[in-house]
Amino acid sequence: VAGTFDSGTVDLGYHYNTAAPLIPEKLYVATTGSDANDGLTDSAPLKSITKALALAGDQTVIQIALGRYSTGTTGETFPLALNRRYGLEMIGAPDGGTIIDATGSNMRVMTALDCGGLCFSNLIFTGGHETTAQTIGIYGGGVRLERIADTIISHCQITNNFCNKAGGAQNHAYGGGLAIGVCADVTVENTVVSGNRTFTNWGYTYGEGVCILDRCRVLLNHSRLTDNYGTTPCNGNLGGGLYISGTRTTTQVKNCLIARNSTVKPKGQGDGVYVTGAAVSLQNCTIAYNCGYGLYRKDGTVSLKDSILWGNGDDINGSTTLLNCNVEDGDSVGASGCISQDPKFKAGFYLATDSLSVDHGSATAASLGMDTLTTQTDGTLDRGLVDLGYHHDAGAGTVIEAFYVAPTGSDTANTGLTAGSPFRTISHALAVSQDGTQ
Repeated sequence: VAGTFDSGTVDLGYHYNTAAPLIPEKLYVATTGSDANDGLTDSAPLKSITKALALAGDQTVIQIALGRYSTGTTGETFPLALNRRYGLEMIGAPDGGTIIDATGSNMRVMTALDCGGLCFSNLIFTGGHETTAQTIGIYGGGVRLERIADTIISHCQITNNFCNKAGGAQNHAYGGGLAIGVCADVTVENTVVSGNRTFTNWGYTYGEGVCILDRCRVLLNHSRLTDNYGTTPCNGNLGGGLYISGTRTTTQVKNCLIARNSTVKPKGQGDGVYVTGAAVSLQNCTIAYNCGYGLYRKDGTVSLKDSILWGNGDDINGSTTLLNCNVEDGDSVGASGCISQDPKFKAGFYLATDSLSVDHGSATAASLGMDTLTTQTDGTLDRGLVDLGYHHDAGAGTVIEAFYVAPTGSDTANTGLTAGSPFRTISHALAVSQDGTQ
């Protein structure tokens, strides 16, 4: 990196020209910085991610401090573009407050094409609005990854983005939040994809939350795909939470919550998950309360194990292989360990201690790598046979099961956690409630 000549026994691999500009190993970015700085230390950070990407090379680590990065606040140019880069990392603040906000730009937040070995962590991608017409549609309201290898999205949020295709013969929109493919090898872990949407006024939309296209290998692990939706006045939306396609695509979905997603009827299909052509396996997933189909398999191969499908319009459409699943509609009940019993969700998608989904899995939690997680509101780790469905981080914080409200209460002085310390207003209780709070 310093440009020292090779001497002695030759180093292995490719050698660089020493006259070439040196590539920074690490760059710092902060909303309090300046793009006139070199960005090489945290005491002299750059102001914009756009400038950092212009200076970065292969394997540069860009450390981005807490704050909101947008056109108005830090002078960002959207979409942030990574083309033909290898090993570059973009790392936000660990408390989740690094926000990349494309609101008002009418562009997606980020595009990465023809890259490999990328890592994005602790970042919030929001406010993307992709309207740029491609030959066969538009891709990724929030993030687009295509022709990309060995790339990781970790501990990120992809929220409130919009993929909007109006007009044209091939009037399709792919991926309201995240579009992956074609030719991509991507891991998405500990990530929330929520509140994204798609629209087309003539064709179809594919994957309101996440869209995975042909020739991809994708692992979705310990993530939540919730509250994504699509609209179209003409044809339909496929895959409200997740759309997976392509005979050369393989996708593993492990410990994911796919809930409250929706597609437009009557031609909308797969409000939770839609699969066509691909080979897909799902383990320890909760697919619940999606407006229509929980899982729709058009073709391809789909297997589910140790999962819960509940509260969907129709839990499963199309032939699937089920092992130790709890399905409200009774698919495969009585065979291969499958049941149809109320999972007794608490505080959102935790399980009551007397739920029959507890200790009903196909193997031990330890053997499946689930023994450091919990399905219980008190944070008790999963032990013995694995519990069915989505598992939460054991240290995720206090789970609030109920608030109390009374005309004699106080929104400022009381906790709302007991009948003796109630809030005064329903509005305040709703503002601080969580999924499943009563």
